[in-house]
Amino acid sequence: MDPGTGLTILGTAVGSAKLIEKILGPTADYIGEGLQDWTQKRVDNVGRIFSKAETKLGDGVNKPGAVPPKVLKGILSEGAYCDDELGAEYFGGVLASSRTEVGRDDRGAVFTGLISRLSSYQIRSHFFFYTVVHEVYKGG
Repeated sequence: MDPGTGLTILGTAVGSAKLIEKILGPTADYIGEGLQDWTQKRVDNVGRIFSKAETKLGDGVNKPGAVPPKVLKGILSEGAYCDDELGAEYFGGVLASSRTEVGRDDRGAVFTGLISRLSSYQIRSHFFFYTVVHEVYKGG
């Protein structure tokens, strides 16, 4: 893709890619390339989340079910900025567990909001403590 693609994407939001070029002049090339990379990173992040959800669902992915739009909104808007594996694992878990035959069960929306407010260190701490507690009490 060329830098003009990024300008086209932003131009759609602003109203015209030509307007952006007029305002920014030659600097528009930078935002075009930057926006293209930014968009691609977000798409890659969401793709990783969907891949992790598919792994968690296993054969269940072939069963009837749906993810409520409210949960999908959180995955697309907040998960798109999640570029670490453990965070993607958490978002993927919410996505997978939100897929039910009852399409209105949108409890996962709360968890996408919660995960998005946690730092990567807080997510790692949660994972660590959860793993320890799980190991200690799994026999009981």
